[in-house]
Amino acid sequence: MDILIIASLIIAGLILFIIEAQIPPLVPIPGVKLGIANVITLYAIWTLGRREALAILLIRVFLGNIIAGNVMAMAYSLAGGLLCWVIMSLLKPVMGRSQIWLMSILGALGHNAGQLGMAWAVPMGAGEGIPVTNRRAAQVLFAEGCEFATASSELSGAELSTVMAGHPPLVVPAYGRAQLMLL
Repeated sequence: MDILIIASLIIAGLILFIIEAQIPPLVPIPGVKLGIANVITLYAIWTLGRREALAILLIRVFLGNIIAGNVMAMAYSLAGGLLCWVIMSLLKPVMGRSQIWLMSILGALGHNAGQLGMAWAVPMGAGEGIPVTNRRAAQVLFAEGCEFATASSELSGAELSTVMAGHPPLVVPAYGRAQLMLL
């Protein structure tokens, strides 16, 4: 019977995960989301236990990111989900069911803190949507903490040298694939 409940909660978590993926991001960090699917984690902690809730969380994060096709977001989901799980697991013995709303809020704050902590640890870069076309654009991106940038494929070799003089690595699209170039 427990396996059916666990499977149902994994499916419910995946559905919430996929619905949440359709919500526009609140912050411009890839993979950072609200953590709505952590409601399933909270429910599982209260009804099944911490260990089962952790298993549901890990399977949901893995499958959700595989289905969504965004493996990089898995690190953010995992960091947020695990910190949420830790906080809610620690709070369960000291909070009653009447305070489950507070546990949910604190878990959500933990979820966001875990994701932001992961964002702090992962180098930020400008992707395909933000091509660097001149020296000033590169200076602004790198001043904001960007550790690599994407060069416009329209720039010549001489222009690339001028744009990236004294800056960190540059990702250059070549033959339809992004290549890391150290200029």
